[in-house]
Amino acid sequence: MLEGRRRVLDVLVVDDDARFRIRLADWVEREGFACRTAGSVAEARALREQAPPDVILLDLELGDG
Repeated sequence: MLEGRRRVLDVLVVDDDARFRIRLADWVEREGFACRTAGSVAEARALREQAPPDVILLDLELGDG
């Protein structure tokens, strides 16, 4: 049984601005979440297909979206 344990949520950060994406991912990880990053919608879709994240933080103004 998993009493006393909590599952770590998986967050996918999607932003074409690499500096912002890295800073946001660092913050997400410091807050105790697992984090993956993508620089495009296509990359995010591929990551989502591999393992669906619990949360997606998405730049709504991506060029390829």
